Amino acid sequence: MAKKTKRTIYTSPAGIAVFPWLNRPDTKFVSEANPAGMYKTDLAFSPKEFESEQVLLKGRPVTDPEDASSWLSLKGLIDGAVAISVEEAKKEHKKFARSIVPYYPYLDEINDEGELTGRVLVRYKQNAQIKTKDGRLLNIIIPIFDARGAPLKLDVYGGSLIKVAFSMRKTWMAKDKQAGVRLDMSAAQVLKLVEYSKDAASFGFEVSDEPDEEAPWEDDDGDQEDF
Repeated sequence: MAKKTKRTIYTSPAGIAVFPWLNRPDTKFVSEANPAGMYKTDLAFSPKEFESEQVLLKGRPVTDPEDASSWLSLKGLIDGAVAISVEEAKKEHKKFARSIVPYYPYLDEINDEGELTGRVLVRYKQNAQIKTKDGRLLNIIIPIFDARGAPLKLDVYGGSLIKVAFSMRKTWMAKDKQAGVRLDMSAAQVLKLVEYSKDAASFGFEVSDEPDEEAPWEDDDGDQEDF
């Protein structure tokens, strides 16, 4: 019997959470293969912030295969794994070998105007329910911790500064002839929490920079009149 290899767990750099679903799974696009939805988040990184690390990172080469603590080392880790996945896919799917293209779980961020923002989005996912080889269904919960390592019960919203613990596994998408890796999220740490709040505009009120007009029910002395 082949020995089961334990997946390596990496820790991402601190990034800005974009459309996070950490407290509960997103069930908008459920399917027969994934009926319980999916936990997910994009992490936004600014590559320019890591330009000073191009030679060494904390005394280690940025190509260290066990390091994912900055964007440069994380990108090197992913790119290396994608290259291996593509080569394996070419051997497993020989008739498609020439048409196989790499899939990377990151992309350049584009704003609503279709312009590049200068940030890179790295995508982390985890199915809310996993079927084991012996047929059991496991319901998954993503552990969330605060900056001190204590469990965090509050909801995490976009804009929060977080780190993600993750593992990698190769993926093959037959329809698009793509081979690459998926980043399976196993836990998250929130370094700076952005909580949910609504401003006046979210309720449909117009927002103006003009000073407030005098309330019509106030008299010259500023006292409110009785209704």
